[in-house]
Amino acid sequence: MSTSRARRRRLALPLLLLTALLLLVSTAVHGSSAVAALPQAQHHARAASAPKLAATSQPTGIVWHSESAPLGGLLRTWSVAAPAHPLAARLPLLVLLHGRGSPPIAEADRSGLLTAVSTGHLVEVYPAGYGLSWNAGTCCGVAHDRGIDDAAFLRALVQRLAVSPGVDPTRVVLAGFSNGAKMALDMACGHGLGVSGVTLRAVVVVAASAVSPCASGPSVPVVQVAGTHDPLVPYDAAHAMPSHAGSGLTPVVTEFATWRAAAACGSATTSSDGKLSVASWSCRRGPMQLVTDAGGGHTWPAGATEAILAFLAPLLTDPSIAQAHAA
Repeated sequence: MSTSRARRRRLALPLLLLTALLLLVSTAVHGSSAVAALPQAQHHARAASAPKLAATSQPTGIVWHSESAPLGGLLRTWSVAAPAHPLAARLPLLVLLHGRGSPPIAEADRSGLLTAVSTGHLVEVYPAGYGLSWNAGTCCGVAHDRGIDDAAFLRALVQRLAVSPGVDPTRVVLAGFSNGAKMALDMACGHGLGVSGVTLRAVVVVAASAVSPCASGPSVPVVQVAGTHDPLVPYDAAHAMPSHAGSGLTPVVTEFATWRAAAACGSATTSSDGKLSVASWSCRRGPMQLVTDAGGGHTWPAGATEAILAFLAPLLTDPSIAQAHAA
């Protein structure tokens, strides 16, 4: 009997060791999964190499970094472009919202606004919409379908960036292309930034019109760029078309006229440069400007960036920014 018990003990010892080993492996596997999940609930900032842009759109003198943080229950991301040699201790902040389906950094390539960073005039941020779309009130894409609160995200983002060294929170601009421009308009018309200590100086709208009620117009100065033959945004009554939801879109010139009336604007001053014509008004809430691209489509037209920077120059108290794109 004693020999039999000894044999069973010798057999049990390897089994116990094997069981202990399996428990350790299981714990390590599950533990690593828990660690991997932690970044979803933490803020991250990391240095980033310059994004790959078109060969014609790679200005030097820019420091990039990418950030992510849980905002509104979602992990949101953005990239910041700051000048290596800023012209002042604190610079204006420009938030540029991408078009639907476009990577955020594509707007840097499309707009050419990075020249204002490389020459030391601006800090720019390129946030990512949910599913590469923005919930601009009554559209667009998966962000609207899922009811993403992009207004809350943008307010939180601006609040976070406003306390960054090198950013002047009293000189903030919200800009966008297409769906991103609709989002910028939605903020300027309704939600507003509503961030303590932050002043929204202007809104820049390219290839878009408001999709949410905006009868009184943006609450801040606005420059709008529109193509007369944009297949997605009607320029005038002759090019009226239904929206994605089947309701009519207000033509740009009609919408702009309504805003001018609400803002008690004076007479227009006009100028032209090639295909672009610029109409400017002095209004109760500040200047308004409509840049028309004759024959243009759903694009960020050549020459528009120069017009935009010239519009922003007095609002940002930086006259030389008007020449930044030509530098």
